[in-house]
Amino acid sequence: MKNILYVSHDASYSGAPLCLCDIIERLDREKYEPLFICPKWGPVCERLVELGIEVYTLENKGLIFLIYLMKKKKISMVHANTFYAYQGVLAAIFTGIPVLWHIHEDPRTSIDFRFISILAHLLPVRVATVSRAMKDALNLGDKCSVVYNGVDLKKFSVETNCTLKQKFGTDIIVGQIGTIEPRKGTEFFIKAAPMVLKKFPQAKFLIVGSPLPSQERYFEKMKNLVCEMGLEKNIVFTGFERHIQEKLKGMDMVVLASLREPFSRVLLEAMACGKPVVATAVGGTPEMVINGATGILVPPADPLALANAIINILSDREMAKKMGMEGRKRVEEEFSIERYVRNIERIYEEILQ
Repeated sequence: MKNILYVSHDASYSGAPLCLCDIIERLDREKYEPLFICPKWGPVCERLVELGIEVYTLENKGLIFLIYLMKKKKISMVHANTFYAYQGVLAAIFTGIPVLWHIHEDPRTSIDFRFISILAHLLPVRVATVSRAMKDALNLGDKCSVVYNGVDLKKFSVETNCTLKQKFGTDIIVGQIGTIEPRKGTEFFIKAAPMVLKKFPQAKFLIVGSPLPSQERYFEKMKNLVCEMGLEKNIVFTGFERHIQEKLKGMDMVVLASLREPFSRVLLEAMACGKPVVATAVGGTPEMVINGATGILVPPADPLALANAIINILSDREMAKKMGMEGRKRVEEEFSIERYVRNIERIYEEILQ
């Protein structure tokens, strides 16, 4: 039995921490015993405790505590989740423990990320990225593997939730799901809405999610933009939703207007629910969405292209249904949660052999 310490930069109910939960929940417990640590307590901690996983928090203890914990718990390997879990990487190296650095971010997006990507080059670590685009950006050669995120196909199933449309009094719902921040292109989704409403005046646009702690000002700016454009009756900010599958099942399509996107978990979930998608052709998205088959890809920061793609799908129900079914099929074949976990375990085996 090998003890694996999972080091997360966060315990919120969001992309990267949830991906880590998916691994821990389905880990082969005959081979591996998981332990989890993050900076402070959060919803993911509660979920893991319910599963009987040992959970620790750093609470400003830092590197020394990580080293102590690794020695005390006789950790065999460290799985550091995201760039921000670099302390876990350093602690593992100091204690001579092998490490997998699982990078979910785009290394080109900030000075901090570029600095940490240099560390990934220099340090004796194995790296996994979420898309080929991110692997190419890091340029780490054989020490880096691509592991696509996966979706629970039982949770995200092809069903229709009529209550959502009843709630909003419409027969058309277009959704954007995710954190509200400039990177997600929320303003371009909002600016595309009036063009769609000219042809489908009954449509409702749901923006599902909450702002990052540092993006409250941007959130206010987006709410003001909706008011300035007179779209208060058509665009709804629903706030954070923990059980997003129920919202997805009530939508006609999902839009991802991101300016940068390593590999979107939400798009996979939408495709698993049989929904056609409209997404910007950035980062790892073209590796997931087959343009014209499972959805439509558009250039970033282009509200007109976004609106035209939405209108095309809404105008052809048969095409929309076919795209949704092709998306579901693609997820079943390439992006199941079982495939995701097995690919991660395969890397563990290579590291620990």
